[in-house]
Amino acid sequence: MIAKTKARANFSALYNEVREGKVYIVSDRGSLEVVLAPVSLLEKNKVKTAPPLSKTEAFNVFKGRKEMKNSLLWEEKVRKQRVKSEYGK
Repeated sequence: MIAKTKARANFSALYNEVREGKVYIVSDRGSLEVVLAPVSLLEKNKVKTAPPLSKTEAFNVFKGRKEMKNSLLWEEKVRKQRVKSEYGK
């Protein structure tokens, strides 16, 4: 396991080690976040790949909501409300 800041500072060295077969788990503030692994392990099905985004729960979470038919207008409205509440404008 390696901290995100240390991984960022030593990315070239990590990259070379991962190419040679080493696997690293990268943590961010103590929680495990990312696995750095060589593609050869993926090809051998030793490391599972993430499902496509379209198969996750988060996809289509706003499906069917009237206000989401035009997400740009919805976002603009939310931002205006936030600016008004924070700055009184």
